[in-house]
Amino acid sequence: MKHLPIPEALKGQPWSDILWEDVLQYTTLLDQHFSLPPDGTIVDIGGNIGCAAILFHLHYQARVYSVEAIAETYASLQKNCTSYPKITPIHSAIGEQEGSIALYRYPLAPGLGGLDSSRFHIFVVLGTQAMQNIAWKTSKDILLLPLRIVGLLLWMCFSVLIVVFRYQQEVPQQTLSTMLAAHIPEGNIDLLKIDIEGHELSALRGLKDEDWKRIQSIIMEVHPQHHAEVNGLLEQNQFVIQSVEQGVITVDNAPKVLLATRT
Repeated sequence: MKHLPIPEALKGQPWSDILWEDVLQYTTLLDQHFSLPPDGTIVDIGGNIGCAAILFHLHYQARVYSVEAIAETYASLQKNCTSYPKITPIHSAIGEQEGSIALYRYPLAPGLGGLDSSRFHIFVVLGTQAMQNIAWKTSKDILLLPLRIVGLLLWMCFSVLIVVFRYQQEVPQQTLSTMLAAHIPEGNIDLLKIDIEGHELSALRGLKDEDWKRIQSIIMEVHPQHHAEVNGLLEQNQFVIQSVEQGVITVDNAPKVLLATRT
């Protein structure tokens, strides 16, 4: 299926083109492995500026509940989804317990954010991903190589600024079951999407047994240190893993995209 172009509501915003290309991976994988019902219900944990929510709404005609923790990013999510009445933005972190949590915000890179990760690690991820995107295959690629190296060096300098100017922000946190009780108290959840930068295991642990039974399919980003426990939780709650795919970040120890369905 042809990919949807980026909507007008997102055009011109910092990093929006990159974020849109990232979330297109979700519908590509979902269409390969699942058959989501039209006009279904999707819960989007890690809503960012709204790319996934808008894509799910347009692609599946779904009602989407999009949850974002960082206050400034949530404001963009809310603004970008104004024209889509079937998208409900929700401001909260999702975790194992009620209360609050300290997350990192990267003002120069809206696509980043989440739990603590060393500045050096973030810098390496940004730089390695940029190097992997440099083409070497044709004579034109070789001729343009000096310009691309200059561009890479400029990007590395900008990456230093990205990690230097991050800061910590205390945000409200609730469990996924609490959020569901407030916004979707009954009925099936046709798809649960989770992409929250290393906090995915905590989010799943905040689900009550009765809410696990409402979820029909899951697509989520899983970091290497959480694979075993996430797999165990899914199996314990009658889910079968359909596929584990390489995410958009391809460096060593990068998170994978996991797809699972209820048995």
